[in-house]
Amino acid sequence: PTRQLSLFSQDDMILMNQALHAFKSLQLEQAVELFQKYRKTFPRGHDVAAKTALAEFLLKGLQEAPNDLAERVPYLCRLWDRFEDCVQSNSMNPHDRLISEQKKAFFRGMLKEIEQTSPACTVSIIGGIPLGYLFLEAEQHEQAIPHLQGAIAEAPHNASVYGYLGDAYWLRGNSKTARQCYREGCSIDPSAIDWQHLKDDELIALRQELLLLYDFDPELASGWLPSHARVNGLFERKTVRIHEGLKEQVDEYLALRKSLEKKTDPVKLARLFFRGIILCENEEGLRLVKKIDPIDVRRRMKQANPELFADFLPILPASPARFH
Repeated sequence: PTRQLSLFSQDDMILMNQALHAFKSLQLEQAVELFQKYRKTFPRGHDVAAKTALAEFLLKGLQEAPNDLAERVPYLCRLWDRFEDCVQSNSMNPHDRLISEQKKAFFRGMLKEIEQTSPACTVSIIGGIPLGYLFLEAEQHEQAIPHLQGAIAEAPHNASVYGYLGDAYWLRGNSKTARQCYREGCSIDPSAIDWQHLKDDELIALRQELLLLYDFDPELASGWLPSHARVNGLFERKTVRIHEGLKEQVDEYLALRKSLEKKTDPVKLARLFFRGIILCENEEGLRLVKKIDPIDVRRRMKQANPELFADFLPILPASPARFH
């Protein structure tokens, strides 16, 4: 006789798919109920304990979120980061399609909340978080670019915004412009770049190498990264003309140098080295800046990091003249 096929597996997957859909679309109370129902109905089915715990974690976090927008936005960004940590601790991949879809829904939900709460909102940074970052995490990198450009106009010395703008261009496929943005952020403060979310795999790999080289000190590794990136060809030469910021570059270099003369600081020394690279590669313009000596700049760079300075010399345009 023909054996009757069991419909158990079909019922099993129907309930599981309902639970996963609720989880992915952030219907978290429903997701928890469906996962619990699945576990009770099919005790020998798929293990849903981890997904249930993740749904409960996110549900609790959302319930505790503050209402004020300036507090709510950074809170929710931190919540998602903690959620991804929980994903990893439960032996799941944060880049798994299910989590990726959930992330997109989470950040698009945040953007919708902002639009509903402040429909006439014209600021590009809320609670210290650039709106462009939310668009990036919502997988809307084209919309992120104008918002991040607006954030730079609001906060021109915010290194993290340049990093996010680099991410947006990287996702667009414009790696050259992306790395110019990363370089600008690094020239302001490399430790302020959001390395956790950076999109450029080569820069991430370089930072991992530098963590090994500089005794797992993240701030020191970040401080030296732009110089190594320039020497390794990941960053292009930064051309600065006399009326487009060269004097400011000199002033920032001299301020760093003065600070180091008062107190030794390895991170500031790393930043001084990168400033030195910028000045050396714009040495011709220093003819008009009387308070800097390119020979002294090179000498200090050599003292700070002899090996890296030796690697830098071959890409440095020959300019032996001393300017006063």
